Amino acid sequence: MTTAVLAHIVGGGAVWPLWVTGTLLFGGAVATMAVPTTLRRACVAVAGVGLLSTVAVYIALPSAPPAPRGCR
Repeated sequence: MTTAVLAHIVGGGAVWPLWVTGTLLFGGAVATMAVPTTLRRACVAVAGVGLLSTVAVYIALPSAPPAPRGCR
């Protein structure tokens, strides 16, 4: 992997919040299937927080870089 690619992944700008929220969502969903029944509500809550925060990040952050000047 080149340094430019690694720098893009690590410093991905608006992408890193999606990694965090997606991890909460996916981790909570997987943990819900793996933990005993007594802990499932907590894991479902983590997955719910991940889902809501992922949607909020998609709404709040731009998905594409701004267009160059003069291009509209």
